[in-house]
Amino acid sequence: MAFDGGAEFRIELRAAQMNMDASLRSIAFFAQVLIAALVCGCTAENATGDPRDTLLAANDRINKLVESERAVQQPPPPRPPLPLHSDSPLRFWYYAHPLIAEHFDGAPLAIAGTTVQPQFMGEWPVAVQKWMASFAADDLPDVGMVKRDLVARLYNAGRIRPLDSVLPRSLVDDLRPEVLADYTYDGHLIALPADGFCSLLYFNRRSVGAEPPKNWAFLAAYLNAHRATPSPPPPRGMGAFPFLEALWSADGDVLKNGVGALHCPEAQRALEFSIEVTRGSLVSEARAFREWTAGELAMTIASSRNLPAAAASDVDFGIAPVPGETGPISRRSNDAVVVFSRGSGASEESIAAFLDWLTGSQVMGEAALTAGSVPLRKSLLEFESRVPEIAAAYAAGRNSPLHPNWGAIEAELQIEVARAYRKPDQSS
Repeated sequence: MAFDGGAEFRIELRAAQMNMDASLRSIAFFAQVLIAALVCGCTAENATGDPRDTLLAANDRINKLVESERAVQQPPPPRPPLPLHSDSPLRFWYYAHPLIAEHFDGAPLAIAGTTVQPQFMGEWPVAVQKWMASFAADDLPDVGMVKRDLVARLYNAGRIRPLDSVLPRSLVDDLRPEVLADYTYDGHLIALPADGFCSLLYFNRRSVGAEPPKNWAFLAAYLNAHRATPSPPPPRGMGAFPFLEALWSADGDVLKNGVGALHCPEAQRALEFSIEVTRGSLVSEARAFREWTAGELAMTIASSRNLPAAAASDVDFGIAPVPGETGPISRRSNDAVVVFSRGSGASEESIAAFLDWLTGSQVMGEAALTAGSVPLRKSLLEFESRVPEIAAAYAAGRNSPLHPNWGAIEAELQIEVARAYRKPDQSS
């Protein structure tokens, strides 16, 4: 399946036919747009475009999305207070996730003196449809996992509550600064990350050596030298090199001061470099990682959640932060945990205890580190010294902005940017 970058998306959602307010219809629409663009591995079929022209086109479409969001913004409805004490069990809904899912089997369990009733929602493309139906029916859990792209919209619609009114001060103070930076919105902490994953450079030591390139200059020098070798044997070349990390490292951004910023020279420089190092081939992260583990590529960019798969491969590999223009960069995880404003009646005390457990050593300790996730709390940072490369990447990383329309904005960005590549990959 492929999208025309200049065409309008027309995705009919069953949820849109339900009795939902305008904000939640937008959630459904943009969640499905994001799924179509990212999960299905779709890219544009347009003829190759000039990088500057594609960025200007993306900027124009993004500004229209920003304006459309401003036109429908309304003050959120009041959020009812949580009961201080309650005998109601805590309902927690989660989708497939390498850290969270392994702690639940569907049966109720006691956590920190609280009875938790977990419900597995399947993979995210299935889970998002269940969320839409639940929003329409106003049947929501106390705590749930959602993609970061939906967090700001849910907050603006009054569907989730600020966590600084739920969590004890001691827990908020224990959160690492990256967590607070990523999820502070309108002056409030409105969600928590579900993990400490981030993007990494995976490299084959047989081809690259023990020291990976640390910036664009060293990366380009390595690739140019490798290309100058007549018929070099595999592994060769770079797999995926995401534009967003390149843009951030060049001191650029998709949005600045609330409007599109892709017309700036930093964006063009980042896109041109991304095209150069991949030789104009737009390869999905999933496909590039498969080719890298098969020994066909020297390097690729992928999430740290792929660390177990890399360890299980036959590749003699190393990991490092993504090489940015002048230093390391990374993108932190897109999975979030939120507290719903109208849940099933669990007390504030129970919710705080559950989130304390979810971010504590039982879930985010040594086992999580082996899976590629660094701790979310300062009191657990001793663990991350065992994987300094991931710790450095996470600390140098950023995350997408908490913008209500970010899912649609990123989808438009990917569609337009794909037009600048010569050989867009059609597989996931």
